Amino acid sequence: MDTKLSLALSAATQTKALEVGDGVLAHAPSVFAEQFGGRPAEIVCDSFTYGFIGEKIEKIFASGGVPLAPAHIFKDARLSTDYRNVCELEEAMRPSDSIAVAVGAGTVNDIVKLASEELGRPYMCVVTAASVDGYTAYGASIVKNGVRRTENCAAPRAVLCDSSIIKCAPISLTAAGYADLAAKIIAGADWILADALGVEPLDPVAWNIVQDGLKTAISDPAGIRSGNSRVLDSFVEGLMLCGFAMQHYHSSRPASGSEHLFSHLWDMEGLSFNGKPISHGFSVAVGTLAMSALYEEFLKYDMSSIDAKSILKNRPSLESKLSTLDAIFKGKDFLESAKREVSAKYVSDSEFARRIETLLSNWKSIRERISAQLVPYGELRNRLKIVGAPSSPEEIGVSKKLLRDSFFRAAHIRSRYTLLDLAVELNILDPMLDSIFSGVFADL
Repeated sequence: MDTKLSLALSAATQTKALEVGDGVLAHAPSVFAEQFGGRPAEIVCDSFTYGFIGEKIEKIFASGGVPLAPAHIFKDARLSTDYRNVCELEEAMRPSDSIAVAVGAGTVNDIVKLASEELGRPYMCVVTAASVDGYTAYGASIVKNGVRRTENCAAPRAVLCDSSIIKCAPISLTAAGYADLAAKIIAGADWILADALGVEPLDPVAWNIVQDGLKTAISDPAGIRSGNSRVLDSFVEGLMLCGFAMQHYHSSRPASGSEHLFSHLWDMEGLSFNGKPISHGFSVAVGTLAMSALYEEFLKYDMSSIDAKSILKNRPSLESKLSTLDAIFKGKDFLESAKREVSAKYVSDSEFARRIETLLSNWKSIRERISAQLVPYGELRNRLKIVGAPSSPEEIGVSKKLLRDSFFRAAHIRSRYTLLDLAVELNILDPMLDSIFSGVFADL
């Protein structure tokens, strides 16, 4: 394990063992025994993954002397992170003291993560696709009563990422993971903005874990797509590092910003394409491009035209904002959740005035910090195209109208402060969108 990965692992609060590389699956029995003693291992996966690699892992465990509980194999061909699947797994595991071994991609991992937490047990994860950053993250993204939320639960105690397995994953899963990692460019820009305005200070440890080496890890999409071992391992390590940062910070802030809000919004609204749910990574890809374009427009904006006094005078009250939510989310299951989130980030007039003054007084330095963080929109779009991720909204069934409407709507589903919030507060979101949709988005 390289020094950077070792330092990041030491900063993690829950994951104690991580192995990345070709052939590390052979270490599964020793890693399991070291972390969980003599307790039985229970393989958890879907039916396809069990046939592909789950059964082989059982044999590796057995030959290594690890006792085995009967595997839990989800039968649903379109397994989702609905809480009902968490309950199903808990019911299966409850009679024994087994330790779940999540074998699969992000969906299986999140189900096992929450089920293990609610049973009061640690667990192990064998990654089969570099499709998300959430493997090593604190918390699981679960849908309860139609609302997707990050449930509090511990990350896996041990993680194995065998590149010989990951190379066999469908390219769409690898492309989704690439998009999820590239999204950290925007997440970082949002955190810089929140830090500069005094909303949420940067945590240097979490920031460095994610951002140091990020641009290198996403610099060779062709190498990732072709399965180049060196490039692929660096990319996979980047995904794992994001989870360690979230463990350290006890929040997804280091790895999730405005780009993820588009994905969360569309997911909660049940958006599908060709009859299938859109993968997290693919919707994040479109959200990342959307926010990349918005950031470039924001950095060009003439801040001398901002009338702080007028903005403060005409600032909508909290009651007015909540009424707006009644209109834009009428009939949605997540309406009340959105109201709580918006209420949580609504500040006093004096704090709001301080925030705007800070922006205007320090615009040059803020602009420089954000500019240094970004990858140009055109370059980012080209890289997503090369790796096989969506490079236009239509590729996931999102029309230009829906994309435009989503900028405003996405700002109102989470309490996390991002550029979307500032653009709404300054009343500059619409003019910036006019420019984008007549400019860089015109050929989408």
